[in-house]
Amino acid sequence: MTAVLGALLPLFALIALGYVARRVGWPKPRAWRTIERLTYYVLFPALLFTSLATTSLAGGGAVAAALAVASVATAGLALLVSKPLALPGPTLTSVLQGAIRPNTYVGVGAALALWGSHGVALAAVGLATVIPIVNVVAVLGLLRYARSSLRRPSLIRSLATNPLILSCFAGLAANGLGWHGPAWLMGTLKLLGQASLPLGLLAVGAALELSALRSRGSAIIAACGLKLALSPLLAAALLALFGVEGTAFAVSVMYMGVPTSASAYILAVEMGGDRDAMATIISASTVLSALTLPAIVLLTR
Repeated sequence: MTAVLGALLPLFALIALGYVARRVGWPKPRAWRTIERLTYYVLFPALLFTSLATTSLAGGGAVAAALAVASVATAGLALLVSKPLALPGPTLTSVLQGAIRPNTYVGVGAALALWGSHGVALAAVGLATVIPIVNVVAVLGLLRYARSSLRRPSLIRSLATNPLILSCFAGLAANGLGWHGPAWLMGTLKLLGQASLPLGLLAVGAALELSALRSRGSAIIAACGLKLALSPLLAAALLALFGVEGTAFAVSVMYMGVPTSASAYILAVEMGGDRDAMATIISASTVLSALTLPAIVLLTR
């Protein structure tokens, strides 16, 4: 237990540091936006590509299948749970996004801290599987339940130009073809990738709005319960059913139990979701995951 907490504590320390830095006004808000874009478009894709291109991915197909089914099942449960709560349509979409959209920085950071480069590659398989699914589900949910005139996003274009998805598929292709690239190129990409997680986790903390935690009680309970507990439980059952075990099992269950990504807030704003509820769910799930994520890791190990 001490080893697990020792590996995960630096992740949450960086998130807390990012939160404090943003609140004291250093660096300026524009700088945080630059950090987020640099990490999202350059540094994190470099990490994903090099991890997938150079690591054995035996059993990756079973992992992808299990996580795909778990993601869709969690989305269905989010809709079922939201109906008895009589949530307004926009708030329902925030619960839906909160239940299924993973924070990849936390997931990959935990995988690296606990299982090294092999863990990162397995987490990237989960990322490549889950991100397209949750984007499609989230957009369809917002189209159905949110009240907004901005209802025609180019879903195919957004998926086809997503740098995380593109880097994952490029890494998988390179792995399948046995292409490892020139040493100088892979070395450069690895150096870029090493910078992605510290900056990404700082940005996660900077985006938190803890003042929002005083409201939206039912939405918080529903979304966080699904995201932090039920989703990894479903994933564990499906992974076991599909014969996945060992490190692949542990990394995949952990990835499904990470908090909600801040990108959910951006989509909620753009498509008429409940932005306040979304900010609350993101913040609550991030805080609570400091307790639930170590528990998930301990149980799977």
